[in-house]
Amino acid sequence: MESQAEAGEILVTARRRTETLQETPLSITAFDADALLARGVTDLSGVGDFTPNLVFDQGTGNTGGSTTSQVFIRGIGQADFLFTTEPGVGIYVDGIYYPRSIGSVMDLIDLERVEILRGPQGTLFGKNSVGGAINITTRRPGDEFSGRVRASYGSFNRLEVTGAVDIPIHDGVLLASIAASTKDADGYVKRINDGSTLGDINSSGVRGQLLWNASPNFDLLVAADYTRKRENSIANTLIEVDPSGSLIGLYNALVAPATGDFYDDRYISDDPFKSFGTGFNRSDLDLWGISGTATIHLGAATIKSITAFREQDAVFGADSDHSPIRYFEQSVTDEQEQFSQEFQISGESLGGRLNWVFGTMYFHEKGFDLYDIAFAPGLFDALEAFPPGIIPGLGGAGNPIHPALDFEALVSAQINNDSYSGYGHVSVDLTDRLSVSGGLRYTSDKKDFGSRIDRLAAGVTTHDLAVSDKWTAWTPKASVEFDWSDDLMTYASAARGFKSGGFNGRPTNAFVAQTPFAPEYVWTYEFGFHARTADRRLRLNGAAFHSDYTNLQLLNVTSDPQGGIVAIIENAGKARIRGFELELLAKPIDRVQFDAAVGYLDAEYRELDPGITTITLTDKLVKTPKWSFSVGAEFGTEISSNWEAKFRADYAYRSTVQHVSSNDPLLEQPGYGLLNLRLAVAPTGSDWELSVFGTNLTDKLYIANGLTQRDTLGTTDVSYGRPREWGVAIDARF
Repeated sequence: MESQAEAGEILVTARRRTETLQETPLSITAFDADALLARGVTDLSGVGDFTPNLVFDQGTGNTGGSTTSQVFIRGIGQADFLFTTEPGVGIYVDGIYYPRSIGSVMDLIDLERVEILRGPQGTLFGKNSVGGAINITTRRPGDEFSGRVRASYGSFNRLEVTGAVDIPIHDGVLLASIAASTKDADGYVKRINDGSTLGDINSSGVRGQLLWNASPNFDLLVAADYTRKRENSIANTLIEVDPSGSLIGLYNALVAPATGDFYDDRYISDDPFKSFGTGFNRSDLDLWGISGTATIHLGAATIKSITAFREQDAVFGADSDHSPIRYFEQSVTDEQEQFSQEFQISGESLGGRLNWVFGTMYFHEKGFDLYDIAFAPGLFDALEAFPPGIIPGLGGAGNPIHPALDFEALVSAQINNDSYSGYGHVSVDLTDRLSVSGGLRYTSDKKDFGSRIDRLAAGVTTHDLAVSDKWTAWTPKASVEFDWSDDLMTYASAARGFKSGGFNGRPTNAFVAQTPFAPEYVWTYEFGFHARTADRRLRLNGAAFHSDYTNLQLLNVTSDPQGGIVAIIENAGKARIRGFELELLAKPIDRVQFDAAVGYLDAEYRELDPGITTITLTDKLVKTPKWSFSVGAEFGTEISSNWEAKFRADYAYRSTVQHVSSNDPLLEQPGYGLLNLRLAVAPTGSDWELSVFGTNLTDKLYIANGLTQRDTLGTTDVSYGRPREWGVAIDARF
């Protein structure tokens, strides 16, 4: 249990080369493994509480499984989990792109560091990094036999065990490591009718690496990982039933009288952590991959090849009516696999004054998605039996409108995507103080999409088609940096980001299925500084930015003229986002550390497409709080001649958040803060420590996600964040 007196250097690879955070002209937040442990972060979603202008919410709406996420940086991200929509924030693990929201809430096993890069990263990281990128680096095998293990127990019978061991096989030439993790906890929302829970944890994973240092000029790292989750559905709670919705009205008028199963607000629980649901309750994931990274050092140049294959299989869904009635239930079966190959050549020239990197990237993926829905089941048969003329346009056997209102259906989608890109980036030191950087990337995306809807009660296939489209984009970046001293650097930059176009994954008719949405783009202009005191005890970094955001891709859930459900991605128009980030780290004396971060966002729609009816220019962007800040303090002390202790407190605040683009008042989360505490004790100079910790200690009730389908099914439900929890842990090294 050591505490450094200096705010030490953090190494990052944000520009595809290793350099210190202080000399990198980007707005970056970086955490190493110890920093995350001290803050109680064990999966990737936890970094959102401590990173300004980052929202990392678990789950999506009321369908997404427990392993899916909604990640937004500076107001730009991805709201839907379907593989037909692209993320706005790219996630990379050891240089390998993870393109899908499903599986992105990953456990952090044997981690070296996490870097959150704000602003478009399209030049070096590629497409779908318009808001920024999360760059994760795992720890390479060490050349000595050693290990780490952690075990913890806490609220909801939460039991976690993680461990890692380095195994040198042959004297620095052949090195191996293996890391594993298992987590288990009861759910925090109880379904009182069947005794099951929602929001539980049942996850295990393993990662192995083999490093071959064949010569001083060549090494090969082979890595493989596997994650298995067998959990219940995300912790959703019903908060509204609106009887004026189109489908709920028809269901209660035509179906419920025969069964007695009227659906209304009796199924709203007065306890936010209880549900009357009895239906589908499952969130399973199998995720694995293998990669090989070969590096050749040729004097002033380095050649790197990164080859990877990954596959995921997921089954998840929810009983979204939260009642014993089978009124609104849905499940998803999702399969995706990908192959990527990247080649890089990088190096230095002109005596180290010129740094450069060039590369090519090929990415291929294919996937299958089956969406099994039961929305107002029995409605089709009731309409067929109902006399015509009583309800305008409806009733009478054989009415051609009725199949469109049959939402007992299987919605299937297939993708086959290919992406090619080439890029280059150079940085030149014009003087000892002044540097300029510039880069450019070209991306070509081709997407094949297949869509089919089978209406089960009507016995018809609404459509069965295959379409394709192609998009290309140039994403440049330019910056200028000036070192005022060894401890103060300023920079100004301009960068463009590109988020690929695509097809609607839940089309209700052939027209929607074969009509693509266009790519979205952002130009961001940024000014920033990195500063520290000469004794390295204080570090202050900041950035201010202005972003012009065009062709916004927004998810809208609404109804068609017949009252049926329409969930469609549309290019909504333009927005302007501006703001700043400030981050402080201070270590005034030994064993004492203070850190603080603040983010500010001023975001507004500037122009909307005339066809957009669900939002207005006065609406707020989703997942874009005006203010986010966190403060932390850490104190270490000797409690006797043989024992020492370390105490840490963290408080994270986020101002009002809109969880859906329509700014539904029921899904608006007012500003709130979360308080976490941790106390660790250990024998002086030992390799183990015992800690107790608590999260959300004020037991704040807050909405982490939600979805409304008021116009159609009449429901609005939310996922509340985890309540107050405590735990005890032991960490050891050997």
